[in-house]
Amino acid sequence: MTHQEIVNLIRDTANTVNVGGGFVYGTRFDGSIHSVSTGADGVTPGFPLIHLYSSSKSVDRNNDNHKWSLVVAFWYQDDLQNVPGQTDTARETILANAETLCDSFMEELSDSMIMIENENQAPEILQLAGTVSGWSCSFDIISKDDC
Repeated sequence: MTHQEIVNLIRDTANTVNVGGGFVYGTRFDGSIHSVSTGADGVTPGFPLIHLYSSSKSVDRNNDNHKWSLVVAFWYQDDLQNVPGQTDTARETILANAETLCDSFMEELSDSMIMIENENQAPEILQLAGTVSGWSCSFDIISKDDC
């Protein structure tokens, strides 16, 4: 698979499982400027936000394999520290929702007839200047070279 095919696959999967949410690829952004829904400009991604970070590719020419190492984050806006009386239980709900979204994403992706290896997931608390919390998932996609 090419770089663009990988990005398209991740974007299509994100759009399938995250209806009404946003998707961004390879950009650095300040989560504090985003709102719960798509911005008035029609471009600013909304929450929940699925973020595909830059990827790397390893090539095994002897076996005609490409291995794409990816990191995808599943962000929810988190301004709980600014809300009087909020407890860690409210943040645990954000993390639970993000984990569910991540699992749905990975299940949908695995139905795409690709090989996924080395999947690792972790909670992420108050990232992107303390504006979002969520879940991250790193994994490898193995594809045969189209020779």
